[in-house]
Amino acid sequence: MKNAFWLSLLCLGMLSSTAMAQNAIKWTPTNYLFSRTVTLTWEHAFNPKRSLNTGVNLWLLGASASTSNAEEGDANFFMLGLAPELRFYLGPRAAAPKGFYAAPYLNLNFGRVTVSSTNNNGETGSGRAGASVIAGGGIIGYQFLISDVFVLDLFGGVNYTAFSLGKVKLEYPDGTVEDANVNATIGGLLPRLGLSLGFAF
Repeated sequence: MKNAFWLSLLCLGMLSSTAMAQNAIKWTPTNYLFSRTVTLTWEHAFNPKRSLNTGVNLWLLGASASTSNAEEGDANFFMLGLAPELRFYLGPRAAAPKGFYAAPYLNLNFGRVTVSSTNNNGETGSGRAGASVIAGGGIIGYQFLISDVFVLDLFGGVNYTAFSLGKVKLEYPDGTVEDANVNATIGGLLPRLGLSLGFAF
């Protein structure tokens, strides 16, 4: 009988913890608008003042390229990334994942760039190299829960990005090899502004 009593208390505690946990799944359309990055995030509130907002990025960015012979080409990035963000919900009535918050974050992305260019003989050369984008910074924002279901997250802050690209060599069908320079402007200290839309549960 005692065991059944303690087991019931344990089950009630687990149910209470589950009921207190709050989650949100979101999409950030501004990331696609600014950098052709598809970002989906999942936010889990540990308590009324703190949550972990984790994003998954898919980069589909296009850029221009040039060869050592001054020929023009195209470059396409394909990268996958993870963006953990620890949110601190502020104020005496903090109720994560709703309300005003501040958050430091990291953004780690790794993948490749594929370059193609057509020379004066009409032959198309191609090559690829590894690429990475590592960023970090901080944001402040306000997350609305509309009818406790729909999520509108508005945020802004500062972002520092470091872009790394391996050496790209283009190989042509006739055996010619050229170095390629990718003209991608990714990096430096920039403002970060955005919004996310989603559902809470």
